[in-house]
Amino acid sequence: ENFKGSHGCWETADVPRVMEALRSWRRQKQHKSLASVPLLVMGPSSGGFFATQMARNAPEVRALSIQVSVPAADEIKAPLPSGARRFPPLQMILMQRDTGKLKEAEALRRADDDELLVARPKPVHANFFSDGIVGLSPNLSAAVRNALVRTGRVDAQTSRVVSHPRREEWRDAVRSGLLDAHGKQPRTGLPQKSLSLAMDSIFARLDLAYAYHASTCEFADRTVQFFGAHTAARRRV
Repeated sequence: ENFKGSHGCWETADVPRVMEALRSWRRQKQHKSLASVPLLVMGPSSGGFFATQMARNAPEVRALSIQVSVPAADEIKAPLPSGARRFPPLQMILMQRDTGKLKEAEALRRADDDELLVARPKPVHANFFSDGIVGLSPNLSAAVRNALVRTGRVDAQTSRVVSHPRREEWRDAVRSGLLDAHGKQPRTGLPQKSLSLAMDSIFARLDLAYAYHASTCEFADRTVQFFGAHTAARRRV
């Protein structure tokens, strides 16, 4: 839970608690090599905001990667509360249709230290949902895709999402692919046998397909390379 005890998103006030938990973990391990292990921070959306606050307030942070989030310009400028001379290298991963955030990110980038990666729209093929949702059967994935094509929300030829997948407008079409022929009972093949979990997961995948306000793991290798490059640079210095 957060500092307020509300089980909500972490905030700036939670940074000292998280840092103390990390330091406590290092002490418990009692291994000399842990003293030099770099602290790298990742976070999507509100987690991206918290990662930014970690980097501002904890000098141990070597680099950070955030998604669906762009820091305000004054958050990465010195002087920083941590006393560090500069904000650490920053990788930002955004969706192509997050145009406002993309403009902010472009204006924020500093020389070669920062990196901006852009995820593009994805085709919704028959296995698009089952490939990314553990426990969802390929049959249901194809059924949902067919329902979206039938209702004009996915183009049959290109398999592209044709408009922003707003839940209140798309709910019935998605549900129709998950229910039986009578439209009353959920079909077998749902993740954890949960219709609500399947719906939430499918809409998360649709945001990814539309390339708007979604997190993605497609750049995981690039993030590892980004972290490796900057921790190696710090060690050489």
